[in-house]
Amino acid sequence: MNLAFDEALAKINLLVQTRLSDESEPASAWCRAGLILGRPQPQRWTMDDVLKHIRGLEAARFSAMKEGDLDELDAILDDNLIYVHSNGRIDSKAEYLETLRQGAIHYEAIEVKGDRHQIGKDSVVLVQSVIATMRVGVGRELITRDMVLMSVWRCNSTGRWTLGAMQSTVDTNDTRVA
Repeated sequence: MNLAFDEALAKINLLVQTRLSDESEPASAWCRAGLILGRPQPQRWTMDDVLKHIRGLEAARFSAMKEGDLDELDAILDDNLIYVHSNGRIDSKAEYLETLRQGAIHYEAIEVKGDRHQIGKDSVVLVQSVIATMRVGVGRELITRDMVLMSVWRCNSTGRWTLGAMQSTVDTNDTRVA
C-alpha cells in the first residue's frame, strides 16, 4: 500500500465525517463534500446543491452543443460515455464529438420544459422534457422535436461530475416531465 495515499484517504474520511450531515444523503462522501485529496470545498453539499449543480452542467452542455464548443463538451462528457441518439444510434464519447465536429448534427435551440430526477450514492439520473431544434444530415434539414432526455451523471473520486450516459427519445405523445 502507498502510505501517502493511505494518509490522504484517512484525512478525507475524517473531513467527511466532520463536515457532512444527514441532510446531504444519499450523494457519496466524495461528491457531497466536493473533496479533492483532502482539500474541502466551501460548505457541504445538500441534495438540492447536487441537483442545482447537475442542472447547471446540463445548461452548460446544451450551450456547448449549440455553440459547437467541443472542448467544453469534452470536459463535461465522461470518457466512457454511452450516448444513445433518438434514432437508436449508439456513440462513444469520441464518436459523438466527431459527429458534431463533422456537422452531421448542429443544435440551434434546446428548451427545457420540465424534469424529474433521482439522486443516488454517486450519481444523478435526470429526465428532461425538451424541445430541440437542430440541423441534421447532408441537406442540413432544420427539424424541431419534442424529446425526452435521460442523462446519468456520475461523480468520480476527485469530486468531479461527468455525463456517463445519455438517451434521447422522440416524444410522440407530447408527454411533459414535471
